[in-house]
Amino acid sequence: MYKYEPGQEKFSEFFGKNFKDEKVRSIAGKNAMALVPKKKYLLACGFFILANDLVGAANVDIDRLKDPTLALMMCKIHDPTNETK
Repeated sequence: MYKYEPGQEKFSEFFGKNFKDEKVRSIAGKNAMALVPKKKYLLACGFFILANDLVGAANVDIDRLKDPTLALMMCKIHDPTNETK
């Protein structure tokens, strides 16, 4: 659950939306793209995942953050067919 902090009202409001709605996911994707030039890479990854764009999140992670472990974890967690054996 997102912790509310002063000055973060827009994030708090946005995270309360229904991300099953295609329009909301599209907005999340646009926000993710806007965060990359601002060098807010972790936040961009989060918005890409909310937009259901795992490839975008992994690309930002690998290209900008240089953290392959995070990319693997995002893929493992995001995959709905991921089963523990």
